[in-house]
Amino acid sequence: MHMSQQRHVLGLALVLAMSACGDDGNATADAPATPDAPAAAPTVKLSSEGTLGARLVDKDGKSLYFFANDTAGANASACAAPCAMWPTFDVQSPTVGEGLTASDFSRFDKGGGVFQATWKGRPLYYFANDTAAGATGGEGTGGRWFVARAYNLFFAASATITPSGGTAANAPFLTSGAGRTLYAHDTDTRGAGATAPESKCADPCTAWPLWEKPAALTTPVVPSTITAADLTSFTRQGKLQFVYKGWPLYFYGTDAEPGQVAGASVATWHPLSGGFSGTF
Repeated sequence: MHMSQQRHVLGLALVLAMSACGDDGNATADAPATPDAPAAAPTVKLSSEGTLGARLVDKDGKSLYFFANDTAGANASACAAPCAMWPTFDVQSPTVGEGLTASDFSRFDKGGGVFQATWKGRPLYYFANDTAAGATGGEGTGGRWFVARAYNLFFAASATITPSGGTAANAPFLTSGAGRTLYAHDTDTRGAGATAPESKCADPCTAWPLWEKPAALTTPVVPSTITAADLTSFTRQGKLQFVYKGWPLYFYGTDAEPGQVAGASVATWHPLSGGFSGTF
């Protein structure tokens, strides 16, 4: 074969080879992508099944509960061992459902290798008689057990005081959702009907900060033993102050942490029980 013909044949072979390589590359690029692994099912989520509003449930839909005797953030359970009717809930690294934040969950060591999960500082429990998903049979038990929700108003208990409206020592009294004790002042004018309450705490009343209602909050979340209509508000100092059964509600400045009730020893100031209905 003539030299120029040989060069032509070699050149054509090289072009064909490069074309073939390019086709292979395109075939690889156009290949279907490997499907992503399915997202892990949440180990704790919110359920709005039933009449109690959005509440925490586990991966199987079983309800989780708070105990009013627990102190928020204390990393301890006040349910005396073995607490058989209220088994602990635990999850080490929760995968959370829509509307929840993983950093709101933690856990603490109860001893003996047993751990308990918390949500926003509160220990979480099951109710032993809730055998089916969605059951809420433990709700309101003893006025101390409630499904785990993002409460605005909740309860605490102290063996050292009997709150106004309580019938025995260690009776539950009102707190904010974060666990800070709430107080009423017996020199205030109680609201009734269309008549707004009046605060007699001398402004700026710094020792007794008012419990402020967020302007965007339209429907406060309360335990089932509280009548939601009993928690209202009125405008004071340019802010909305929460009111319970006509009484303006305050914190005590010295109560810096959940579980503290130092204001109970101050004359004319009262922690209120959830069943409070009388006058001071």
